Amino acid sequence: NKTNILFHNDISSPIGHPKKVIPTIHCRIRYYNIMKQYYQDNIVETPFHKKKFILFISKNNYNENKILLVNNLKKNDIEYDHINDFDSVLKNTNCYNSIELFNLFNKYKFVAAFENSKTNGYITEKIFNVFFSKSIPVYDGAPNVSSYLNPGCFIQMGNNLMNNLWNVSTNKNLYDKILNADKIQPKFQNIKIEY
Repeated sequence: NKTNILFHNDISSPIGHPKKVIPTIHCRIRYYNIMKQYYQDNIVETPFHKKKFILFISKNNYNENKILLVNNLKKNDIEYDHINDFDSVLKNTNCYNSIELFNLFNKYKFVAAFENSKTNGYITEKIFNVFFSKSIPVYDGAPNVSSYLNPGCFIQMGNNLMNNLWNVSTNKNLYDKILNADKIQPKFQNIKIEY
């Protein structure tokens, strides 16, 4: 009863009565805006031609599309890695954001950033960590993700996913265009968290 401010991960707009409720996505965007230059200045960049194809980072099977993507990669004889393969390298690092984690992500053209829930506003650190690492997220999650993030800076799970991934992975100009696109929608560029 004494809590007057709540942070909530599956709402899209702040609520002010009777308690102040702040969407977690606003906090994630604010953190990204503050920290992007620091992380991007400190990661080790892997040249395009040396990057592996894709890394899966979620350690559970809550999102069924992850299995679909893995099966499509296998069917097309495309190699992929999983974050579990790097437990020994990452065991002493922060699993949410660290230079070591972002250096690993940067070794891949794509990182599968699949949310555990497909709820409006539920956009976790996964996609932002891929942005920090200067790789391209393959995203599946919040239906309203494009309200916050520019759809031109990530690849959305969809019908032509394998063709899209292949086209981007073999065309450095297209890859760089997506990689360097603005990440945050203009409405949220200068977001402040008000208490």
